[in-house]
Amino acid sequence: MRCLLLLLFSGSLFACDSPQRTVHDVLGDADASGDRDVLPDLTWDVPDVPPDLEDADVADIDAQDVPDATEVPNDPDEHLIMCNRKLVAVQHPWMYSSLFQLEEIDGYRVAYDAQFRSNLETGIEEQLPDLDKTGYGGFGYINSSTEKRYIPVRSIRSLTDPRVDGEYGPWIFSVTDVVTGVTTEWDPGLELLSEDCLNYDLYSGTGRSVMGVWKMADDEGEAVLLCSGDTLDLYKINLNTGTKTVLLRGSLEAPNMIQTSNNPLFQDAGGDFVSILLAWQNTNHKEIRVWNWRTGELLWSFASDELAGLGLVVSEDGWQYYTMREQRNGDWYMRIDGYNVLTGETGSPPIVMENQFRPIPGLPGHPEYVFFNAGDGPMLSSTPTPSGVSHYYLWNRDSDVMRRVTIRPPYPALGCLVNGQAHTTIVYADRFNGCYYRKNLIDAGIMDPLGNLLPEP
Repeated sequence: MRCLLLLLFSGSLFACDSPQRTVHDVLGDADASGDRDVLPDLTWDVPDVPPDLEDADVADIDAQDVPDATEVPNDPDEHLIMCNRKLVAVQHPWMYSSLFQLEEIDGYRVAYDAQFRSNLETGIEEQLPDLDKTGYGGFGYINSSTEKRYIPVRSIRSLTDPRVDGEYGPWIFSVTDVVTGVTTEWDPGLELLSEDCLNYDLYSGTGRSVMGVWKMADDEGEAVLLCSGDTLDLYKINLNTGTKTVLLRGSLEAPNMIQTSNNPLFQDAGGDFVSILLAWQNTNHKEIRVWNWRTGELLWSFASDELAGLGLVVSEDGWQYYTMREQRNGDWYMRIDGYNVLTGETGSPPIVMENQFRPIPGLPGHPEYVFFNAGDGPMLSSTPTPSGVSHYYLWNRDSDVMRRVTIRPPYPALGCLVNGQAHTTIVYADRFNGCYYRKNLIDAGIMDPLGNLLPEP
């Protein structure tokens, strides 16, 4: 899982008229017959290479040495938002989630994600409209400046004979206005896939490329996209001309390279940077790479067998925090290291528990905040999960104030400080029921009315 999602280009390159958009009525565009496109198998395998640190496995989390739910005090400041759905994006006051659906229609097994959004302040929930395109391109990206959410989508027309491949339309964008909830389709009229992903799409005979949006400029003149077929590519595209600037081309890397960390997490951290954590199958080698996405310059790379695949986001002032694993007395633990790709400074949050992991550096306008997991006990065998109780912490890098922000143990790696006009709310999944909660840190006495993190009383 991933709190998501990153900033943005403006001005001079957007010289021509805006692309034509078609606005879809929320209810009127639903197919009255209930038919849906049949999805191909679009997953790509990420091998389990112990002790590679992928997203926490529920079975291993359940094996944690944590107290019974009845032994944990209730948190009077947490408020239930939703249960049994996957968090995919957050921008105050909205949290976006999805629910996997599987239907039998005319002999086909039809899989799709129903999309929802929940208001963090009022608790009101809305189901977003089903589009006539299939949104399987990965997590939704929210531009925190323009408050628009982008999902790559394409049409799939299934043929009568299930043994015959379907017909696939071009990739376009589904765009949701975060404020109004209105969803449109935007077709730039360009080939969005990279050269290698397009070739895989056309000639592999075994599947189709998938795609995600990592950045979208304020004026929608440029974007950073990631696509994956038999390898993966990360690149910037000019959405007026179709020109692509390749940041990472998987076919030119050593064989068996995989992506072990999705970026962005649930929301946009702002700034000019994108980063990725790569690993190579059948080895322990892992590598972080950070680019200035506006210029295409590779700013920093760092390789270590002890890197943990726990999400990467660069703050708008250049801080890349990341998780390292280390052995202590024969057991594995985790720590957070940090490097500023602009200044070369290094730094880490103060130690509060035996493990500290999955750091999410600040929000646009508040790069000083770092939200992270901490927990006690050695790691479980194949996941980034401490064997004891874990909690979320918030650290103000400038003031060096640190506060624990959860009372009940949360699920590891399923929470964040929420982006948007307010920066005083967190969302997270509860350890005991898996439901998502929100917590206002001002109401909880953790921040003052101006949004400054307060020292422990």
